[in-house]
Amino acid sequence: ERELSPFFSELYTTVSRPATWIFACTYFLNAVCMYNIQFFFPMQLHEIFPTLSLGQIALVAASPMIITIPLGPLTATWSDRGDRNRRRVHLVWGTASVSMLLFLACGSIMVLEVVLQRTQGEQHYLTVVLLPAMLSLNICSSCSVGPLWALHMTKQPAALLPTSIALVNSIGNLGGFVGPYAMGVMHDALG
Repeated sequence: ERELSPFFSELYTTVSRPATWIFACTYFLNAVCMYNIQFFFPMQLHEIFPTLSLGQIALVAASPMIITIPLGPLTATWSDRGDRNRRRVHLVWGTASVSMLLFLACGSIMVLEVVLQRTQGEQHYLTVVLLPAMLSLNICSSCSVGPLWALHMTKQPAALLPTSIALVNSIGNLGGFVGPYAMGVMHDALG
C-alpha cells in the first residue's frame, strides 16, 4: 500500500475531522447571509421606500456596518475574557443561529408578500418587521466572524491549522456565490 505524501495526509486528516465541517458550514451560511444583505439590501430598500434618495438608502444600508465598527471589538474583548472557549462558543453559535433564523424569517416574509398577495397595508406591516430583522441579521453575521476564527484556532490541532483554514475559508466563501445566486433566482421567480 502506498503511503500518502505529507500534504495529502494532512488534507485527509483535516477533511475527516467533524470540527472542520462544522466551521466550514457555519462560515458558508454566514457568507450566504452577509452577501445577500450586502448585495440586495439597497435594492430592497429602494423597492420598499421609493421616495428615499440614494444617499438615504446608502446610509440605511450602511448602518449595520457603522454599528458593527464599535460592536465588533467589544464582542471580541468579551469573548476573550474568563473562560474564552465557552464565551466564544456562545457568541459564535448564538449569533450564527440568530442570523440563520433571521435570514429564514426574512425570506419567509418576502415569499409571503408575493404568494399571499397582501394588501398595501399588510405589506407595509410586513416591511416594518422585515427592515429591523435584516439590519439585525447583518449585525449578528458581522459580529460572529472574528470569534468564529478565534474558536477555530483553538479547536483545531496546530499542525492542521494551515490546511483547515484554507478549507474552511474556501467552502465558506462559496456561500458568497451560492447565496446571491439563489436570491437572484428566487427574486426572478417570484417577481
